Amino acid sequence: MKPDSTPQSRAGETKPAKTPMLAVDGLAKSYPNKKGAVRAIEQVSFTLHEGEFVSIVGPSGCGKTTLLSCIAGLLPPTAGEVELGGSPVTGPPEGLSVVFQDYSRSLFPWLSVESNVGLPLKSERRPKAEIKRDVATMLKQVGLDPSVASRYPWQLSGGMQQRVAIARALISHPKVLLMDEPFASVDAQTRTGLEDLLLRVWEEYNKTILFVTHDIDEAVYLSDRIVVLSSSPSSVVTELEVPLPRPRDQFKTKENPDYSKIRAEVFRLVMKDMQAA
Repeated sequence: MKPDSTPQSRAGETKPAKTPMLAVDGLAKSYPNKKGAVRAIEQVSFTLHEGEFVSIVGPSGCGKTTLLSCIAGLLPPTAGEVELGGSPVTGPPEGLSVVFQDYSRSLFPWLSVESNVGLPLKSERRPKAEIKRDVATMLKQVGLDPSVASRYPWQLSGGMQQRVAIARALISHPKVLLMDEPFASVDAQTRTGLEDLLLRVWEEYNKTILFVTHDIDEAVYLSDRIVVLSSSPSSVVTELEVPLPRPRDQFKTKENPDYSKIRAEVFRLVMKDMQAA
């Protein structure tokens, strides 16, 4: 793994580098075809430190979902490696949860909301009363009334189903939360509400979040840093800091001149690569 940057003390003394919470080094993924192989990802490297909110953006079809699947241990990379807390990821690791775009497929329709959210705790052999209590608490945290616990996913709106999916991902208190375009399937009004919900939960629980999105406005609004990918086979074009003040607000933040500048820069980078492809 490539060493992380080493911070300097005020006296000029070198401090040991802090191990990133998540480190992606030279990740590549190819799929076999009749002509040999199709490269989806090529030499992707970046890190996340504890408590960071980092978004990944790039042209449509650049391999963002494939990248996230490799990071989550759901797909084996062709080359490179991923480390979570300094340990290699060779399969779905403990301490990492994923929220997918298609909430209707990620939730089990034959299970109640309570059973869906509490599913990660069953492997811990926790008492049923304790799981029930924790589920009720987590439902409140994502803005749902605990009374929905007895209902089924298909009885809920799209926005409510995605809140259930977020609650399930958070209930085991993962070190890192991976989110694959989680708000792409809901309407614009619901989307802004879910964005603000995510920021509140992130700040309250001090989570480390890697967020894949095709929406540049969303990436700028949510993130500390944005990783911009090239067209497929994707590599990292650049990483941009988002120095907007927190807490953020849908109106005040987006009226900030710096918001417009960052948004324009990300858009320019994505479009430039699309035109060059």
